[in-house]
Amino acid sequence: MGRLEERIAKNLVDLIQIFRIMRTRAGSEGIKPMDPQYTVMGILLHEDLPISEIGSRLCRSKPNMTALIGKLLREGKVKRVPDREDRRITRIAITRKGELAMEERTGIVKECIKKNLSGLPRQDLERFCSSLESVNEIVLKVSRDRMGRYRIGRDKHD
Repeated sequence: MGRLEERIAKNLVDLIQIFRIMRTRAGSEGIKPMDPQYTVMGILLHEDLPISEIGSRLCRSKPNMTALIGKLLREGKVKRVPDREDRRITRIAITRKGELAMEERTGIVKECIKKNLSGLPRQDLERFCSSLESVNEIVLKVSRDRMGRYRIGRDKHD
């Protein structure tokens, strides 16, 4: 690994530590930032997927995913839909109720982030915002699948 790649790796590891600190602070306010329900629904905001694919992306076992999806189905936050090309495959899709839960959750998380950043001077906030925008642009470039489609940040209706 070259020097530049090493610096990037170090900075990303440091960023993960910052997220852990912010997650701990959010947890002290009763927010479970890494709640698997919201992770699943976040994935489903971009595309409908079979349970096995969701589990693969989250590195979770099939029994674990079955229980998690079952809970979301009972709550009406997701639904089963047939695959358009292969009727043997059942996909999981987010419902309007799930989308509304994600919108509410996103608002809570944003408020928590704003609270964490509230002590920083305006100049630091502007630099931080600009840096994050640059990082997001680059992440989108490296997040394309083999067909050139983006794997994150996509609207499932595109």
